[in-house]
Amino acid sequence: MRSAFYFEALQRAQRDAAHLAIPGVEMEKVSADGVPCEWLRAETSNPNHVVLYLHGGGYVSCSLLTHRQMMSRMSTTSKVAVLGVDYRLAPLHPFPCAVEDALKVYEWLLEQGYLAENIVFAGDSAGGGLVFATLLLIKHENQKRTQQIPMPAATVTFSPWTDLSITGKSIAVNYETDKLFNPLRIKITGFTSYFQYRYIRFQWRLFARMYVQWPKRLSNPMASPLFGDHRGTPPAMIHCSAEEMLMDDSLRMEAKLREDGVAVTCKTWNEGIHVFQISEPVSTKTCECLADVAHFIQTILHGRSQAASGVQSGQDAKKRKADMKKYMPLSAPKPRHTKPVARPLSLWVLVVMMLPGLLWVWQSLWKLALYEASAIIGYAFASWRLRQFHKRLYERLQERVHERINKLYMNVYNGQTIDHPYGTKEIAMDHSS
Repeated sequence: MRSAFYFEALQRAQRDAAHLAIPGVEMEKVSADGVPCEWLRAETSNPNHVVLYLHGGGYVSCSLLTHRQMMSRMSTTSKVAVLGVDYRLAPLHPFPCAVEDALKVYEWLLEQGYLAENIVFAGDSAGGGLVFATLLLIKHENQKRTQQIPMPAATVTFSPWTDLSITGKSIAVNYETDKLFNPLRIKITGFTSYFQYRYIRFQWRLFARMYVQWPKRLSNPMASPLFGDHRGTPPAMIHCSAEEMLMDDSLRMEAKLREDGVAVTCKTWNEGIHVFQISEPVSTKTCECLADVAHFIQTILHGRSQAASGVQSGQDAKKRKADMKKYMPLSAPKPRHTKPVARPLSLWVLVVMMLPGLLWVWQSLWKLALYEASAIIGYAFASWRLRQFHKRLYERLQERVHERINKLYMNVYNGQTIDHPYGTKEIAMDHSS
């Protein structure tokens, strides 16, 4: 409950720090079937072409305000209208609220008269994973509905987070070079490297657990689209940094899409920051990246066949294949829709990892036992004192009753010995009567 209030305050603070759209871009707030959204239209944009943008933030932070300038630049360079989705965030609104909001906004666009072949899905980081998760949800809904939901024209993602179970090696390999998550450039060396790597995974899984709530959902394709079936989904473009921690998610997602027969274009950039396209000031590589995205979107929306050919966009195929081999997941490849198996650990590593927890449990049990013992002793002492009080009270009442009975018999039988319920008594004669 405390963490929920914390993240709610964080989201409020981010909304207070509003980022204005760049000049020449019109902004309009709308409600798409109850989901807050924001239109960003450049002066040169085609009103019939739409990019549905899902912002990142680990499913727990950021908003349309933090990504407004990036969406404005995309509208200007790609000459399309960008619709940003302010989907619900965890932990107040856990999985699957975000993906349901994304699908609801897409259906709202179709109801407004926009054609599916003129709509492109885009997103960064968690929003990039949400893009692929929304496509899987559309496939799932089409299996239950008689009226099918058409697929969008294409998808564009920047450093998508596609594996919430955190099985990629780049999480640790690129930790020293990722300027966003490791601004102090802390190095992982020596005997403690394994434990540092486990701690890094714990930090990422903390965000994932806030979103999915239950560990078994980490491998759910709607949460981790890397483990889904993407056959029949539209062409995709993926951009990532060669020095970021989530590079492995992008490379494995490209391999998964190719395996499922999806036309995909992937390019890695030598930028040491996660989602460098959003950074300020705008760098030369950010402009080049957005130019590639604009060319891809315009080619797709104008129906040119070479758009989905899967060209490498300047990236050498052999080098990228070697990178993919270098950044393979910790566990062996698993069949579709199965949970990755954790790497086996030796017994001493498990003992060392469990030692702090065992000490905490022992300390807690010791305190609990001490509290219970003090409570039992206090109850026993109170019971003993109560019994002593009752005993003295009974003896005093008995003495009072004896006195009253003796007095009664003394008035009736003078000087006679009588038997009564409280013993034989010698009654003196009353000669005055």
